[in-house]
Amino acid sequence: MKARAAAMMVGSALLLGLVACEKPVVVTAGSPAVAGGMQFELGDYSVEKLEIHEGDDSYAYDRAVLILPVTITNKGKKPYTYTPTHNSPQMNEGSTPLVYANPGAEAELPPAQKQALQGVMLSKGAFSKQLDEPKVINAGESVTDYYLFELPAKGTSGLIFSVPPTWHSGKMPTLIKFDYTPKKVKGPKIFAKDEAIDFSGVTFTVTGVENTYIKTSDTAQGEGFSTNPLLKITFTVENGREESITYEPNHKAVAGAIGARLSSLKEGSHKRVQFGPTTSPEGQLSGKTEVKAGDKITDYVLFEQPGEDVASLMLEFPAALFDASGLARVSLDYTYSKPALPKELEKKEEKKEGEAKEGETKEGEGDKKEEEKK
Repeated sequence: MKARAAAMMVGSALLLGLVACEKPVVVTAGSPAVAGGMQFELGDYSVEKLEIHEGDDSYAYDRAVLILPVTITNKGKKPYTYTPTHNSPQMNEGSTPLVYANPGAEAELPPAQKQALQGVMLSKGAFSKQLDEPKVINAGESVTDYYLFELPAKGTSGLIFSVPPTWHSGKMPTLIKFDYTPKKVKGPKIFAKDEAIDFSGVTFTVTGVENTYIKTSDTAQGEGFSTNPLLKITFTVENGREESITYEPNHKAVAGAIGARLSSLKEGSHKRVQFGPTTSPEGQLSGKTEVKAGDKITDYVLFEQPGEDVASLMLEFPAALFDASGLARVSLDYTYSKPALPKELEKKEEKKEGEAKEGETKEGEGDKKEEEKK
């Protein structure tokens, strides 16, 4: 899974005034607007930072958007084909939905001059709630679609959602007025250590964070330890589904393989430590592992040790590694420490120090002999 920030694209609004003798249908949100045998209802809006998942890819958007659900009901007798306009490069009052500031009770609607919000298109991925192709709405049936817009300017208190006349075969847009107050921005949920994260029946839980030397086994050199202390993050994957899943952690250094990521505000991205094909860290799973229904496995991922100034870390773990979709985000408290050397490494250090002292003694004896000759 490739988790990265993606840029939003905004459709430019081409505000063409519609000239006609008829008056537009104008309602307040909560009441349906009926025009040309079609009914339009505006749902509650939300403000969100989107995260899009498509297969093994994940796209995160840093800018919050206004999300407006609109329900379209066919009140006529013939089928109607609804065509979404999410990818229209230009917006106009005649053929695409618009959202603009309510000019006030005394103003004539629709106003000639509109303070319109820019529509939002996603440069990567697709918002799963949006319809992406024409949909036939039979008599009496409904569909709900979602439209994305930039957030209103600070101080905006009232907006108008303009339904284009092409949606109801009329000459004027249908207007739905609604109150606007800033809402708390929704976004991808961040979990904590020991907090279970459910992915459609598969549970991911971070259970441990520690600075430590890692014991390894190499097919050529035998047992050993990592040269430096590493950050070890331990986690469990529990299969609550009725069928088996495959866990494939991609611990080995393979180009292009997806895997866990770690970052901090102080140091940015932290490098994941992956050993070569002949070296295996003790207790770390390798290759593909079948996790049967009801079973739980424990594994860990390694990173280079963060510095002394780092107090918190963000782990991102792709759910695609255990047959699910999404991204586990876990906030971890961190305290820098210098772990004690394993006994095996202590012996090696003592041996080195002994050899060094022996070398110094021999060198001293050699100097003494030279002096005696003189």
